[in-house]
Amino acid sequence: MLSNGGAVAVHSKSNGGVQCPENVAQASLGEKGLDQGCISNAASSGGADAANEDDLLCTVCWHDYQATILFPCGHAVLCAGCADSVMKEERPGRPSKICPMCRSHISEVLHVAE
Repeated sequence: MLSNGGAVAVHSKSNGGVQCPENVAQASLGEKGLDQGCISNAASSGGADAANEDDLLCTVCWHDYQATILFPCGHAVLCAGCADSVMKEERPGRPSKICPMCRSHISEVLHVAE
């Protein structure tokens, strides 16, 4: 997750590890005021164990890995499919496009991994 200009950690299905995404538009992150460096959640614990692996799963479906950053809050908690669903969701009489972590309005979704 991001907080106060923090960095992004994402999981790559291809190599099974946590890495800095090469396909992230660094300029886009910089334009949004986010740190362009990458930090792994596993770095402080010395490796990605089962508990850290679960931390990288989408907080909605718990099936796919987190692959998006929500703006303006900066949470990285949804897979691409769930982020798309949240952005398309219509909730008459209630706010839509809401971050599942902080309940703030989502104005944009940046896809950082697949």
